[in-house]
Amino acid sequence: MIVDLEPMEGSPALQRRFAQPGYIFTFATERARLMGIVAGGVLLLVLLYLLLAPREYSGRSMVIIDPRKQEAIKSDPVLSGLEPDATVVETELQMLQSRSLAEQVGKDLGLDRDADFIAPPSGLLRGLKALIRGGGQTDPGRGMTDKLLGGLDVARVGTSYAISIGWTGDDPGLAARIANQYAQRYIINQVDTKDSATAQVNSKIRDRLDEIRKQLTDAEARVVAFRQKTGLISAMDPANSSVQIGALGQQAALARAQAAEQAALLAAAQRANGPASPAAQASQAVQTLRAQQGTIEARAAELNTRYGPQHPLVQQVAEQQRDIAAMIDREVALANRGAQDAARAAASAAGSRAGSSASSLGTARGSFAANNVATVRLAELERDAAALTELYQSYLSRYKETGVEVGMQSPDARIISRAVPPFDPSSPNIPLTFALGILLALFAGIGAGIIAELLLFVKLKRNETAFVG
Repeated sequence: MIVDLEPMEGSPALQRRFAQPGYIFTFATERARLMGIVAGGVLLLVLLYLLLAPREYSGRSMVIIDPRKQEAIKSDPVLSGLEPDATVVETELQMLQSRSLAEQVGKDLGLDRDADFIAPPSGLLRGLKALIRGGGQTDPGRGMTDKLLGGLDVARVGTSYAISIGWTGDDPGLAARIANQYAQRYIINQVDTKDSATAQVNSKIRDRLDEIRKQLTDAEARVVAFRQKTGLISAMDPANSSVQIGALGQQAALARAQAAEQAALLAAAQRANGPASPAAQASQAVQTLRAQQGTIEARAAELNTRYGPQHPLVQQVAEQQRDIAAMIDREVALANRGAQDAARAAASAAGSRAGSSASSLGTARGSFAANNVATVRLAELERDAAALTELYQSYLSRYKETGVEVGMQSPDARIISRAVPPFDPSSPNIPLTFALGILLALFAGIGAGIIAELLLFVKLKRNETAFVG
């Protein structure tokens, strides 16, 4: 302790008190009782605080945002998983401290029906605050949420992906249950969020499927109706028509060649009218008559040599010769006429076939030209139907995937540590408070001794001044 001795010069009382060599020992001896009383009082107050202060207990659980993904099936999820980084972890911290999550935790544990938990805090200070605010708490749900958030402590563990979830209250078992339920509800909400998003997308895809199915049905009906109207089987019919037109062209060319051939045969039959005509030569009747004619001529030559030309038998045979010649002429004429009629009929039939083939070819060409426009329209309708079919199949495949994903989502975080009811309170911290109390008592005792010495110094100084005066 440092004392200014300049004012004490010429003052024996002050010098005997403050300037003696064993002043520190004298100070400690004479002020020990005072310092002990003050230090003991302070320490007693600290002990009284430790005895009367309400105990608070902290339960703490821990979750980790796991970058590894569990996939029951290989698919493209509707809601992608979290990619853990500093921003994502900070966002998850804010979600854990949200009022909505606190309300869910309270309802999960039935705290909204616990009158003791949702009761407003008592005490003079609390009453003054309520009076200043204009009344007490009237909404039990809000009171429950405020109390849950007031005891909540959420923090990231270092630079890891782990998040510590703690809750502090006067009941150690309840503190552990609330901390565990916060972690559990956080995990459940991740799965529910994914399931909800997947179910919503699945519902929208189902509605879209119904629309596309109706459009596809209408498109296919238009294709069938157009085919029935035009007689086209598909947009590939023009190729088949080209083949048909080629075949009809070949048939028409063959029919024309056959008609020309028959016309030539008719002309030849009309020119060949004598007994040397092919028809006469081919006639069986003419050949028979000519054979008979040869026999009669041989008999006539014999009789003419034997009896002379004026003999009745010779005259009779000559008459037979004229008759057989007339018969041959008639048969030759009939054969030639029959051949001409047959050639004429064949030429007429060939001409008819050529005309029919030409007509069929012209009709096919006209139909082909008319079908070109219909084919373009049919191709357009078929493309529309094919596009709708492909779109429907893609939506159907996605609908099946999202349908399987509902109820099979995995969370992006997992619980790595569950809270257990603590044995020692987190507040007040008895060892720390007691140690601080001892230090405070020591400083208070020393301070009281110093103050007493200062007061004594002032008193002696005044007495000396009065004596000198």
